[in-house]
Amino acid sequence: MDSLLPDQHRSKSRNIPKVLTALFFGLSVAAITILLYGQESQLKQANILASFQEMAAPGEVILFEDEEFRNRKVKLYSGFKGNLDTLSPNFDELMSSVQIGKGIRVKFCKYRDGVWWGWSDNFEVVGPYNEPYFIPSDTVSYIEVYPYDENTEPRVTIIGGQLSKFDRSGTFLQGRYLTQDLQWNGIDRPRNNGGASAIIVPANMGIQVFKNDFFEGESITFKGPNKIDLIAYDNGKWNDYIGSMIVSSFVIGNGPIQIIGYWEKVLSSNDEITTSIEQTSGIDKSLTNENELSTSITTGFEFGGDAIGYKVSVSATVGTAVRDTVSQTLSSSKTRKIEAKCSNPNNVKITLWQWSMTGKKNGELVMDLTDNEFICKKGSKPPKCPVGFCDDDDPQCEICVPGTFK
Repeated sequence: MDSLLPDQHRSKSRNIPKVLTALFFGLSVAAITILLYGQESQLKQANILASFQEMAAPGEVILFEDEEFRNRKVKLYSGFKGNLDTLSPNFDELMSSVQIGKGIRVKFCKYRDGVWWGWSDNFEVVGPYNEPYFIPSDTVSYIEVYPYDENTEPRVTIIGGQLSKFDRSGTFLQGRYLTQDLQWNGIDRPRNNGGASAIIVPANMGIQVFKNDFFEGESITFKGPNKIDLIAYDNGKWNDYIGSMIVSSFVIGNGPIQIIGYWEKVLSSNDEITTSIEQTSGIDKSLTNENELSTSITTGFEFGGDAIGYKVSVSATVGTAVRDTVSQTLSSSKTRKIEAKCSNPNNVKITLWQWSMTGKKNGELVMDLTDNEFICKKGSKPPKCPVGFCDDDDPQCEICVPGTFK
């Protein structure tokens, strides 16, 4: 240091390194704080968006006491069925976030022993799934954990909230589900706030949803793999509006099934007709199955054929009714004989017609169904309407119920 500098200048000079050190330290702390805050914010954001990422190990579910996967936790595995107050630590009505690994299905229940009192009491989720802000927070008292293999028992998931933030949800195997079935699985009746708001359809699966109970009203079909946000889909037209549904597997084939329904001539006579009619599903089970055919019929099919010289499409409402009519035949693996009889007191020419349906996929016949439904009609011209849709005042089936055809 220059000996000619005054003492006060030398003192200030000695303080400069201290000031610089303090300033550097302060900036470093601030930078580290900003960095850590940024990392924490990114992690928090990642957790919020990580709903379908694998965070828990395959085969395990992790319950957390607080949101964002924090504080006390407990791990459960496939086969667990029990009340959460039996765990160590006690987790009864404490869970606020959860991570579900791949390969398991978890059923959450509000009350001890899985007691069910209403639609919001029980619901299911399949992994992988993570929820940092478990909406039914601190309300779960009982859990069941099952193994889940999407390849052998695929399930469609119906969600009562947003895709990225489950409220309530249910998982559904192949089958037909009414409003009460949806409520049993955590989804409220249509036109209520707890109704379906999103759907997850795995590969090789399909779902047809209806706006009303008993497979009635407007319908639409989704095929997997797909995640459908009903809040945004078609301007929210289907949000909270699912009243019943049909879940089917399309694993056997990729192509759609073209269904044709028609009246097949059995025989004509000027006398009374008494004959045996064969009833069979005629399904080639190596190429399709009952559920796939049932869904295809319900979606709507073509009516007609060579006998009447034209084909015309029927509505989904007609398809649903006809599917119900032939459901027993579809589900039967046997062929049986049934007796059909036409009276003919005036000895005029009459013809016995039997309701039949064929299904083709990729140009190959996969169904040749003959049902236990027939019509006795004067003359040799076939009925003009699908089974069940002849006008009540027209036994000759020349006039159809309004709205039968598209």
